[in-house]
Amino acid sequence: MKKKSILTLTLFATSLVATAQNSFAQTPRQQRLENRAERQAARQDARQDIQAQRLANRSPYYTPQTWTQIDPWITRNQVPTVNRAARVAGAAVNATEQALNTANTVASNNAAARAAYGFKDPNAAASTWFYDYYTYSPTYYTAPAANAKVYGSAARYYDLNGDGVYDSLNTFRDSDNNGVYDVYDRYDFAEFDQAKQPEPLPGNFSDANRHTITGKIEDTKVAKVNGSDNLVAQVADAQNQKTIVDLGAAQRWQGKPVQQGDSISATGPVEQVGDKQVLIAETVSVGKQQDVQITRAAPTLEGQVVDVTRTEVKGTEHTLAIIDNGSTRQIVDLGPSTNLKVKIEPQVKLAVQGVPVQVRDRSVLMAEHVVVDGQDIAIQRWFQ
Repeated sequence: MKKKSILTLTLFATSLVATAQNSFAQTPRQQRLENRAERQAARQDARQDIQAQRLANRSPYYTPQTWTQIDPWITRNQVPTVNRAARVAGAAVNATEQALNTANTVASNNAAARAAYGFKDPNAAASTWFYDYYTYSPTYYTAPAANAKVYGSAARYYDLNGDGVYDSLNTFRDSDNNGVYDVYDRYDFAEFDQAKQPEPLPGNFSDANRHTITGKIEDTKVAKVNGSDNLVAQVADAQNQKTIVDLGAAQRWQGKPVQQGDSISATGPVEQVGDKQVLIAETVSVGKQQDVQITRAAPTLEGQVVDVTRTEVKGTEHTLAIIDNGSTRQIVDLGPSTNLKVKIEPQVKLAVQGVPVQVRDRSVLMAEHVVVDGQDIAIQRWFQ
């Protein structure tokens, strides 16, 4: 009897284990949901790691010592404070407010346009395949070698308080050339306090790949991008996968119409805009046209140099100038002095393209291109 009881208990226990195992067996759908949750958790961990690295590598672009050195020079030359500059988003850089502060520009006609992207009329059914307007943070990529598949590095400005003057910048590097940015450095232009928790930088910027899309144009529209009219196309590839392509300034295409059904090939980085992915075209070929280079230049400040000084920035001597454009005076950081092959001195006339940033109570234009005496000089600021 005893042996029989033991055998019965053993069989019963085995049955319970089998029943429990069956009850925990996952359906294919449950497995997919679990895998998706694991991927989402992994992406969240990666974003937190990136943010932690950005904060750990955070530093002021201009040190307190540098600013103490140049502040008397700025005051002596009667440069207005950032309070005035911010109200007009830097009148000294001409159309900067219109070109860089889309929220204010579009909102003057449409209160709903205070978001970073959207539709002029959210109830309109037509052209909803892409937004009527969107903002794009000024981003600079290293010029890739011919046929290169990735960008080795990039630099992106951030306007954290939406006043049209940028407060922060991140540089990104793809250290192992695998198409993913994995090294980050953050530079703050405004008030810097290492002990103070800074505002997080918006967006997930990690794709270092140089993408190419080839297919047929299904639709086009003109969208307001940073206050300017850009031509945007919806492109379907051979598998009918659709991609949004920003073709740059609409005016650029007036003499070369882009039409539905045209074949197109476009190359450039891909950015996330709302729930859309957008290829920001660098080169485009439409129909039988040869490759067109798309230039996305910042607004131009033209004026006369009032005064010049030199100071150390991130271990390198930079040339700073104060330019008078007839209505106000603007500080311009012309980048490493070794870049400038011509003499910059008072009364010289300059045309400068760049991005305005806020440094304490001043606006500083970070020059990307300078034209002086007919020479166009590209400023190698972030990628030496």
